[in-house]
Amino acid sequence: MSTHSQSPEPSAPLSSQTKHHGSGRHWTDEESALLEKHREEYRDANDAARAEIFSRVLQDMLDILPNGKSFKKEERSAVKKDIKEWFARYSRKRSQKMPRMGKSWHARCVFQHENKDAIDTEAKRLCAEAIEEGQKRPKGGDPTHFYFRERVVTQMMGKLKKREKDVLQRTAEEYNKKGVDPELKSKLAVKNCTARMHAFSKELYDTMGVWVFILGCYLKPNGNLDVSTYDFNQELGNGKDFIDNHSWTFHEEGISVSSWRAHNEEYYGLEDLALAEGGHRSRGAMTLEKNLYLEPILPNPSKPPLKTSCPVSLNICLLRSCSWAE
Repeated sequence: MSTHSQSPEPSAPLSSQTKHHGSGRHWTDEESALLEKHREEYRDANDAARAEIFSRVLQDMLDILPNGKSFKKEERSAVKKDIKEWFARYSRKRSQKMPRMGKSWHARCVFQHENKDAIDTEAKRLCAEAIEEGQKRPKGGDPTHFYFRERVVTQMMGKLKKREKDVLQRTAEEYNKKGVDPELKSKLAVKNCTARMHAFSKELYDTMGVWVFILGCYLKPNGNLDVSTYDFNQELGNGKDFIDNHSWTFHEEGISVSSWRAHNEEYYGLEDLALAEGGHRSRGAMTLEKNLYLEPILPNPSKPPLKTSCPVSLNICLLRSCSWAE
């Protein structure tokens, strides 16, 4: 059922053209398709990019709406409010303790990646002109070229032919399915690997009480191989870093299951634990205090008790596979 009024010029008030349930607007299929087209792009964008995207969506939406180009200020404001509410509801970034390992690629993002130098050059030129004219940022101070990048991207993409835009879209789809090119993977590894390893380690300990010691490997942009260890246990649950406590043997003997087990048994006082069948070890006995109703009081999982049973410890070796020339 269409939500638009069929009355001729002048246009009917926006309230008569749309129906609302609470604050939600009834969008037509064509209007919904326009919003869906930009949903992921809007979700992954920063504030400056979102302003550019919103402006484009608003103009396209006014082209779709009957008599949209002749809307008065109040009617345009109502459309803007509805679009903002839709993006706020359907493009919201969910709370995540651990950062995403990648982002959703779209044509605009691919264009920025492939034309970064040209975009920065033009943005810096516009920034220099703005400073000469005495323009200031809203909170004071001279503007930086980052304030002009999204405007430059929009202008440059506006000059592209449909065939060129289709190529960008196909590239974005390929990146989303199979990952980005090796060069960008390498740059992302240098920039984000340590932070991701830290988030991974913290997530495992906070949710399951698991400590990890990680070996990582990736190819750096200069062609050299980076082999690193990631050990954040000193800050997790008052634990101990494996390397700091075994530095005299680690570089010569490396890490083994027995050394990893001995490290944790030393901390928790579990030297007498015997290996269970299948490689698992039995849990140490633990006496729990009881409340007035004789119910056992469970310990705080964020404060592992000493000289008692310990959380499961996990040793992980991660290898980032990258292709490079022999």
